[in-house]
Amino acid sequence: AYAATTTATFGGANLKPLATGTTCLTVKSVGTSAGSMAMYVSSLVDSAPPLGAQIKVTITAAPTASEVVANCTGFPAAGVTNVATNVALTALPVTYAAGVPFAVATGTILAAYKVTWTFATTGTNAGDNLLQGKTVTAGFTWELQ
Repeated sequence: AYAATTTATFGGANLKPLATGTTCLTVKSVGTSAGSMAMYVSSLVDSAPPLGAQIKVTITAAPTASEVVANCTGFPAAGVTNVATNVALTALPVTYAAGVPFAVATGTILAAYKVTWTFATTGTNAGDNLLQGKTVTAGFTWELQ
């Protein structure tokens, strides 16, 4: 098994309910064995009250022949695997076994990940106001087995 971590920024500062954004990144495997790669949350630091439950993410992955840039130019249209659909950041898988596997061949392989996030409203002004100034940070791991 092989595990590595990388960083990418999804979101930004001074967000408000109903804000949304999309970021892409490319994961590179240079293994000598084929396998399955899964993405999962390896660390989560959330505020109180928790902001992470209000950050809903949709994540897709696809094999790609070249790097996909952060604005998602070049994200593949074919071979897309759905990793998560409108799932709270706090509800994403936290282990390889709970993740959605993505087949990876032998050699140097690139996999593009597209992450679309939405800051969901709590449903009330009072609930949304409690989230002012709160933060959430998640670390992701891509593991190949």
